[in-house]
Amino acid sequence: MSRIFLLIFAAILLATEAASDDLIFDLGLTIPTPALNPDDSLNPAPILALGGLKADFWLLPGDIIPTVSYPAKLELTFYLSDSGEVDSLRFLPFAHDPVLSYFRKSLHALKFRPAAIDGKSIPYLLPAELFLASEQFLDISPRQRPAAILALPVIEKVGVVRRDLLEKSFSLNNVAMPRVEKFPPYFCFFKIGERSLRFPFAVYKISLDSSGQLIDFSEFCSSRPECAENFGRALLHAAY
Repeated sequence: MSRIFLLIFAAILLATEAASDDLIFDLGLTIPTPALNPDDSLNPAPILALGGLKADFWLLPGDIIPTVSYPAKLELTFYLSDSGEVDSLRFLPFAHDPVLSYFRKSLHALKFRPAAIDGKSIPYLLPAELFLASEQFLDISPRQRPAAILALPVIEKVGVVRRDLLEKSFSLNNVAMPRVEKFPPYFCFFKIGERSLRFPFAVYKISLDSSGQLIDFSEFCSSRPECAENFGRALLHAAY
């Protein structure tokens, strides 16, 4: 079974942090994402704010967002079943538990596309963040009405990715990401008079087998083709 991931090479620096969140990688793992209806997917503006889901999307009738005396950010973990349903929730800090009781039912009712490995659904621990403040503070509207925004690792179909939450989800679920163990020296020629104001870079899509051996690679994009060619040769002699 092969796995594919994206690798970024830059002269002087191997910089995975420079990768765009829009880059797609396939590790055989499907990350849970909230189930959006077609209208929300086509026009996500009414349900999104600050990279998260407004309470308008997930708040059930009868539940409310309480007024808080100061803006708060809470960490929570959804314990999802293999069908994408919320089995339980864990909140930090626990001091906000009385506040969360106002809308805990709504969070429990959220539906997710289930996590899967190679197409087989699995239970999953999904980290999230909940922001509580006024609509004015969260730049939703000029009003002081209480508001809540739920941030998740991935909100599919609307292009939202929170890399920090995504990496946290890997850690919670013991998912080991592919990594470079050893990379050979390489070089890139610069024209006379050039300075390193813009380092050359290249992004590759790499296929590995289950033992970490390189099967194939292809160039995703690069700033300088002449440097990308040298980086590509070095890929053949790296250890993963």
